[in-house]
Amino acid sequence: MFGGRTSSVPHLALFLLLKAATSLAQAIPDFPVILNTTFPLTLAVQPSCGPLTSQRFTEINTGIISLDKIRTIVAFGDSWTDNGSNGTVPIPPMMWPPVPEAGSAKNPAQTRASNGFVWVEIFANTLSAKLLDYAIGGAVIDNFAYTSTNPNNILGHPQASFVDQASLFFLQGKFLDALVPSQTLYTVAFGINDHNQAAIAGGNWDRAFSSYVAKLGELQAAGARNILIHGMFQSFPDTDRLQDRVFGYLRDSKAQNGTNFAFVNLEKRNSSRPLSKIRQFLDIEGTQRVSEVR
Repeated sequence: MFGGRTSSVPHLALFLLLKAATSLAQAIPDFPVILNTTFPLTLAVQPSCGPLTSQRFTEINTGIISLDKIRTIVAFGDSWTDNGSNGTVPIPPMMWPPVPEAGSAKNPAQTRASNGFVWVEIFANTLSAKLLDYAIGGAVIDNFAYTSTNPNNILGHPQASFVDQASLFFLQGKFLDALVPSQTLYTVAFGINDHNQAAIAGGNWDRAFSSYVAKLGELQAAGARNILIHGMFQSFPDTDRLQDRVFGYLRDSKAQNGTNFAFVNLEKRNSSRPLSKIRQFLDIEGTQRVSEVR
């Protein structure tokens, strides 16, 4: 309205803008926005703990803090735990065709090997806990332990590793969260990619073990008092021996400095849902449908 007269130009412009927006909306495929096919968390089985004195790795909980006290979860591992965040803000679990994984289609590094939340996200969401997830698909314990990933090998192709993940956490973790020892749970899971890389061109399992426990020791020195190890979903002689040694190390840590740890074995045992045991000794259990294992 100007000088008592109404101009039709603004109305025409608005009409054209709305028409263009409508046409654009019709041209965009109706993709699903959020896909989370994860089932509710329920108790899977009654826990059956092995003895702390066992010389073989066994399922056990030596006193992990109760669920209602967990305020922060710090996670290290491979594709079983990777939510695409690498310690930063994770992408919501979205599926954008043709990528069959929950995450960002524009950045393959921000996808999940699942069509919904991965187990540690379910865990954190259920507890309303903050999650610092450093896991990356394909990760090994230490690149220098395997010929195929050794940076010093001209044909080596380094992968993500526990060594790298822990280094990043030590640089930024204290700035991201208060990390109160009595309210923080650390989860660690490695082995399947170590087995795969060793099978390609050999490796040094003593080096892998030394690096594994060195990082566990550094975490404890930084304040970690509650550590959850979830074991392999398959049994191999090399990884079984590795897990035996890690179990022994944690048993000694418990005796020497009071570190509480839980060890959960993910071996399938003819189960079609290998992740159904991940929460066995933590009161609740989560399931998910995994599209691939990297």
